[in-house]
Amino acid sequence: MQTVVLEREPTLDGVARSRVGARPTGAGGVHRLRLMRDASGVLTIELGSDAGAIVRAVRAAAGDARNRVVILRGIESELALGLVATNRVLEALASLPMPVIAAVEADAHAHPEIALTADVVIAGAKATFGYAAPLAARGSSDDAVRALWRHRIGRDPAEAFLASPWPLSARRACVWTLVSEVVESGGALRRARALAELYLAVPEGTRRRLRAEFIEPVGRILAQSGCGDSSVAELGQIGSVAPGARSVGVAA
Repeated sequence: MQTVVLEREPTLDGVARSRVGARPTGAGGVHRLRLMRDASGVLTIELGSDAGAIVRAVRAAAGDARNRVVILRGIESELALGLVATNRVLEALASLPMPVIAAVEADAHAHPEIALTADVVIAGAKATFGYAAPLAARGSSDDAVRALWRHRIGRDPAEAFLASPWPLSARRACVWTLVSEVVESGGALRRARALAELYLAVPEGTRRRLRAEFIEPVGRILAQSGCGDSSVAELGQIGSVAPGARSVGVAA
């Protein structure tokens, strides 16, 4: 199945400027946000470095009925998001009403908490999850992220993980229920696409109900931390890294 990728910057009203030739990185190694949708409605989102672009694109994707399943990639990218931007990105991802599958192949050490918004996390055998600086050393301002980890893997494992300078291997993350399945290196995206096909065989109402049941506690945690009523308009300048970082690829 051929996917045509266009580079574009979505706006709040869905109107976009497009041109052919999207590339995953820009000047200085800045990661660009890219979205690719195939004919069956599986939308692959490759996270970029610009929090504002991520939130706008995810919000637009959430409201587009053509998107039936989302595959999330790029969690292992060196995202440079501040605390406020991180919370806004998490809240946007939690607003996706369709199943979300995360595919992780390398070291997710900047914002591994993004994986907590995915119903299913598929990890390559060499993937690891951790923080370059242990989250527990950053003070009490990361309460939302702490609470999300406790919800996903349990209080004691979460506290041990967040205080540790050593990352979780993919297999340990699977034991701790962060990762749903460990596959051979390089196979995470392929497996994610296979799972997406299984989701597509389920009635849409069931898919959305399963997503709602999974994400409800995540949304509640974010809302209790003051992230639930964020405005996309606030994200205009949050997380901007470079002018070239705002380009997005979308498949028609």
